[in-house]
Amino acid sequence: MRRCAFISLFPALVAALLASAIVGCGREIDVVIEPTPVRVIKETKGYGPMVADGDLATIEYRVTLPDGKEILNDDEMKFFVNSERSTVIQGLNDTVIGMRVGGSRTINCPPRLHWGRQGYGDGAIPANTNLLIYVKVLDVRK
Repeated sequence: MRRCAFISLFPALVAALLASAIVGCGREIDVVIEPTPVRVIKETKGYGPMVADGDLATIEYRVTLPDGKEILNDDEMKFFVNSERSTVIQGLNDTVIGMRVGGSRTINCPPRLHWGRQGYGDGAIPANTNLLIYVKVLDVRK
């Protein structure tokens, strides 16, 4: 029985020793949480000119909630692609950079790359919700 009691206490003893060693080492431990990037779900390669930072891109796009409810739709929108100060949500801007005319992508856009904690449109886009965005590049002007 003594052996069983020792074996059952062993994991707790190891955990306690590790915790005291970490606390007593005099160093703080930094935990780095990587930001969630846009995740490409589906992609069709284009064969035209490539969109780069500073270009004027013409796109077609649709935005839906994870349940499929469409919340935004535009058949032809123009915007200047800008990696530092975008005029569209950051997730859409980041997605278009590197695409070619004729190409399309469906992406999962995390909240930090759109309206985040505040949401948008009186609840149309709830706070802290991933968005599914379909985008097709129609034209690019250098």
